[in-house]
Amino acid sequence: MTARFGAAATRSLTLGALIRAPTVREGLPPTAQYHAVRDLVEAEQNLNSAIQRAPDYFEAHLKLGQLLLARGDTAGAEPHLRKAAESPDPRIRTAAQEAR
Repeated sequence: MTARFGAAATRSLTLGALIRAPTVREGLPPTAQYHAVRDLVEAEQNLNSAIQRAPDYFEAHLKLGQLLLARGDTAGAEPHLRKAAESPDPRIRTAAQEAR
């Protein structure tokens, strides 16, 4: 994946811990909160870029859907989770269905 989408896209997919645990961010000192939010903004940009290059990149749709849900954007997350649920990979399908 790194060769196909670059290191930034790969790094953005490793932010799952921040995406799934928003309460952890709340307990961080202000500087760490700033970096966590900045990382999430960068992750969203990288995921959108990866999806533009490869519309059937199901894992990117899943991660973007999870990120948007964590941010409270249910309407924005839904089409990405729906697309991820079409993945041939059962792990991605299951994660997308559980997120919805």
